[in-house]
Amino acid sequence: MPKRYFEMDSDSPEESWRRIRMLRAVPPAPMPDSRRTLFASSLEQAQQQFEASARIGFESRALNLYYGLSQAGRALSSIRTAMASGKSPKVSGHGLKIIDLRAVRVETLFDTRIRGEGRNDTSFRRLAELLDSDALAEPVTLGAIWHMLPEVSLDHPVGAHPGPLWAERPHSDGTSPVDPRAFSVYATSDERRTAERRRAVGESVPRPSFGNAQTFRRWRVFDP
Repeated sequence: MPKRYFEMDSDSPEESWRRIRMLRAVPPAPMPDSRRTLFASSLEQAQQQFEASARIGFESRALNLYYGLSQAGRALSSIRTAMASGKSPKVSGHGLKIIDLRAVRVETLFDTRIRGEGRNDTSFRRLAELLDSDALAEPVTLGAIWHMLPEVSLDHPVGAHPGPLWAERPHSDGTSPVDPRAFSVYATSDERRTAERRRAVGESVPRPSFGNAQTFRRWRVFDP
């Protein structure tokens, strides 16, 4: 099977964590000592939580994954929140709300709706701002969000939610034909050869971003 774009220049988990540990030692931007401590400790705890999740059962794994993701978000906020903005780099609360939590059932889990909630210093709202993503002012389903992630939804689609499309290419609005290129997430042979040549000389491999015009018109969730 041809490689997908997000698989062309992927590091192994071990290589990824090694790169992250290097960032802890040498942050990618100058910052005060207080921010540097927050950045390094958050990344360290994120790694600990993610690695712990791999060693426990599925019943409890989600908790470690959640806290690992939360710590990674704190690290990102500490380094991306502009000092001139006057905002604290620290975030408080997750910033998301489940609509009608009591109605959630296993068989309809992916129909569960969530939306953004809270102040702008919550984790989700701050990261949405820093990453130029949608803050989810309107409710969306878990299924729609799942299908925004090509690396999982292409192999494990759920329900009838629309799949990931090119953010840069035209999409159907329901009245015009769909551009067939919008559904191509595989690299061509020429693109693979170009990627190999660039890696051989130490150059980065550009990868396009994915979006879903039918669900999140402003949210590029896959933009390496």
